[in-house]
Amino acid sequence: MKIPNEIKLGGHEIKVEQVAAKDIDSPGEFNSYYDLIRLRFEHDSPESSLSECFLHEIMEAIKAKNNLVIDHTHLTVLSEVLFQVLRDNRLDFGGMSSGVKDGLTNETGYFHLDKTVTIK
Repeated sequence: MKIPNEIKLGGHEIKVEQVAAKDIDSPGEFNSYYDLIRLRFEHDSPESSLSECFLHEIMEAIKAKNNLVIDHTHLTVLSEVLFQVLRDNRLDFGGMSSGVKDGLTNETGYFHLDKTVTIK
């Protein structure tokens, strides 16, 4: 996964920095005041660990910006499982609109979400 330098979340522009292990105590952190996600990067860090940490910190940002009360253990489980589902199923929410066959699904059978559909 290519981790961007910035993401948009709820009207905020959140900066994303990859920092050396000596400059951060945990794998990642979100600072709500500075709208900043920092991720620990080491040359031998597995890509999957860095990507899951990024997703975890996005979820931390969602939690902080919306004053949600979610125990850190629960948030960690949610981010790990969500990462696994997205990764193992190759889910790409930006690429589903191509190849529409019947107005609802594309050639792979995935739902096409570019228009309102009424299901009776």
